[in-house]
Amino acid sequence: MRFGPAVHHRPGWKGHPSNAVWFCSDHVPLTEGLIDLPVSAALERIRDTPAAREEKARRQARVAAQAKEG
Repeated sequence: MRFGPAVHHRPGWKGHPSNAVWFCSDHVPLTEGLIDLPVSAALERIRDTPAAREEKARRQARVAAQAKEG
């Protein structure tokens, strides 16, 4: 998924475009309406969705449980 204005590179340039972020098919819908934003702003909005906050809480609980198990 590319965010913000198009990034043009010189001929022969190799690398990862700074405005491109990979999303699996499950998470692509989260980008809807955000592609005109800069990458940092779009990712901030995505991370602030209820689903993302719930996923983060589950991940933290899983890590805490694993740490407790030793």
